[in-house]
Amino acid sequence: MDGLTLSLILLGGFLAGIINAVAGGGSIITLPLLIFAGLPAPMANATNRVAIVFQNLGAITAFRRHGLTLGREAWVILIPSLLGGLVGVTLAIDVNEALLRKIIGVVLVLMLVPILRKTPKATQASRPGIRPWMWPAYFLIGVYGGFLQVGVGFLYLAVLVGIQGKDLVRANLFKVFYVLAYSALAVLLFAWKSQVNWSSGLVLAVGNAAGGWLGAKLAVERGERWIRVALVVAVFIAAGELTGVWRALGRVFFP
Repeated sequence: MDGLTLSLILLGGFLAGIINAVAGGGSIITLPLLIFAGLPAPMANATNRVAIVFQNLGAITAFRRHGLTLGREAWVILIPSLLGGLVGVTLAIDVNEALLRKIIGVVLVLMLVPILRKTPKATQASRPGIRPWMWPAYFLIGVYGGFLQVGVGFLYLAVLVGIQGKDLVRANLFKVFYVLAYSALAVLLFAWKSQVNWSSGLVLAVGNAAGGWLGAKLAVERGERWIRVALVVAVFIAAGELTGVWRALGRVFFP
């Protein structure tokens, strides 16, 4: 991969890092970017996880510096998340590339719904304890995260905040922990199948880290509305290309 392409990946990772810090959903930028950079869709899906591992390692470190710990509940619920992630990665390894491109395009649009909504505020105290429904719920989220990753954080927060009633700080700690765990597993499995482009993944990781720092600063100083507008435009362009909509419209209007 040439220097110009890697520079674009670095820039895309930087923008995704800003978006992750402000609104979440940075993979909506990086995944199609890797595909447009020339990586096959399955390899792009695998390579994107390298940056996610580094990004969440940094987040876990930051939480620990602020004195936040996970506790027994997080470690127990990690089990179904990891099992689901293993199933999801296995499915992603063998999926047809053309089908995966279309799946990614559709998911990009669907993920605009939680991105455009304000993050919910916890309205009740966290309900402690591990309940039976948590295992299948976290298993299914793990399957989705292992398979595609895009927007999985919104699913975790929906359960942690909306159902379990955790405050957003602790919910984000749990989310980061689960995503880090199955993403590390995913990188190992994808690498075993030779589906990781390491140069692109590491460059993307550097961009993510830098963008995350700036995004946190911008979130405080300028708010997130302008980031959301840019994200919507980027998503529709990428989704239209991945699903073939723009090519179909081009044939209609410019036969």
